[in-house]
Amino acid sequence: MRPLRVRSPCTTLVYVAAAGVFLLSLFSSLSLLGFFTAVLGEDLLFLWVVGDPDLCGGLRRFRRTRRPALLVLTPIGSRCCCPPKMANAASGMAVNDDCKLRFLELKAKRTYRFVIYKIDEKLKQVVVDKLGEPTLGYEDFTASLPENECRYAIYDFDFVTEENCQKSKIFFIAWSPDTARVRSKMLYASSKDRFRRELDGIQVELQATDPTEIGIDVIRGRAN
Repeated sequence: MRPLRVRSPCTTLVYVAAAGVFLLSLFSSLSLLGFFTAVLGEDLLFLWVVGDPDLCGGLRRFRRTRRPALLVLTPIGSRCCCPPKMANAASGMAVNDDCKLRFLELKAKRTYRFVIYKIDEKLKQVVVDKLGEPTLGYEDFTASLPENECRYAIYDFDFVTEENCQKSKIFFIAWSPDTARVRSKMLYASSKDRFRRELDGIQVELQATDPTEIGIDVIRGRAN
């Protein structure tokens, strides 16, 4: 195996650790992939994937991308040189048909004040999480967003213009709180554009990481 050039003062330590993981896999009876990760430098991420040699027959190839760098070793017989979960995150989640149906009911019939969506990782789909009745207000909507979990949301906002005209605008809000899991943030960020394209008629889009970024004053300002 050719030595890897790593821009880090911790090169030797990393090689020793990687070799230890590899040797551990040689003498273990594990049939699943073992993962060893280390962050080097400012934003270099290296990921070693070590397979059981009795099952996989050794390591096949390396792959390294540009910054942030990703290095992956995959076993012989593997069709993909990146972990399955990361592949799903990159491609985005499918959209359940009910998501679009509820949005159309909100837009055309004003059946709901808001619709909140979530990613169901077991189904690998974006699904409807909560529906807000037309009589509910904006405070009810913000209270429905989980404090530590990501969500997509649609809100039908009524307002009065400076000319004293009654209007409404449909907001799309990508809720990604700082306290949410990193994997969850990645899934929602990578699936947002695909999901957003399914909802025709959105007039304002917001990205929020804490409640102050979707306060009622912010919403009024964007509506006008």
